[in-house]
Amino acid sequence: MTTVLLATACVFGTAAVVSGDTYLVGPDSPDDIQALLDDVIVDGDIIQLEAGRYLIETTIDPRGLAVILRGVVDEDGTPLSILDGRGATRVMNCLVGEGPDTVFENLVVTGGSTPSGGGGLFNFMGSSPTLINCLFTGNRADNGGGLFNWIDCSPKLVDCAFIGNTASTGGAMNNFTDCNPTMTGCTFTGNTALAGGAGGGLFNYGGSVPTLVDCVITDNALLGGASGGGMYNFYGPGAVLSGTTVCGNVPDQISGNWTDEGGNTVREECLDTCPSDLDGDGLVDGEDLTTLLGDWGMTGGASDLDGDGLVDGADLVIVLASWGACP
Repeated sequence: MTTVLLATACVFGTAAVVSGDTYLVGPDSPDDIQALLDDVIVDGDIIQLEAGRYLIETTIDPRGLAVILRGVVDEDGTPLSILDGRGATRVMNCLVGEGPDTVFENLVVTGGSTPSGGGGLFNFMGSSPTLINCLFTGNRADNGGGLFNWIDCSPKLVDCAFIGNTASTGGAMNNFTDCNPTMTGCTFTGNTALAGGAGGGLFNYGGSVPTLVDCVITDNALLGGASGGGMYNFYGPGAVLSGTTVCGNVPDQISGNWTDEGGNTVREECLDTCPSDLDGDGLVDGEDLTTLLGDWGMTGGASDLDGDGLVDGADLVIVLASWGACP
């Protein structure tokens, strides 16, 4: 094992607060993660992952421990520690009632695959960990391509994204029977439920009431189905949404009951909130100005911001008025 022990405790003022030990693991030793959880880690400890791709051969299981599995991020906050199931195994389990002090943070969870549920993460019978700034992408399962919550699970998700996951039910997430996750600032886009299934983005069943605050559910798809492209709520009150945008899902946005707490946008087509950002980098700047000037005099196209059929001075005024970071 090449793990390095980094720290043991922190002291604040005159009182010593034991924060637990921190163990550093690199991508060349992915098996060290589970070895630590099996034989070394205790409640309060931290496994700190370096940047890189960790090829996961055995599903990571915290075994009920209140521990933190934390990756690193770049200067923009993008996770750089990648847990890759290689298309052969589920990436993570929580099976014995893990609570909010079991934390997964700053991780990319990808390549997870299982014939059952939760290609990325499976929460079982009351397990309710905390997930912060995690990206679930390219995972596959029968239920919940990215995340499957099965009976009485209420994890907390903050600033997480589910992109390009696939399942029969719940391309990104399946909440099955009395599961009430809370999601704040989360994104669900480009996920797919297969023909005969339900819920391209999310599938909520049997009294499950997820709460979504300031989330985005867009461009998810149910293949060959009649309803539930963005979200399918079945047998229960459904999800509670506030400040959430649901748009561009196929064949529809939300199927079944749901509660509107205000500030939501639910529509068939997504609006471009920053049309002046012609290169899509999140800024209206010199690059966009150069593009517009290169298109000067053209009829139509993306640079025709006012839609009058001509790229001209009126479009230039729009670019200059939008200068800076997109909202």
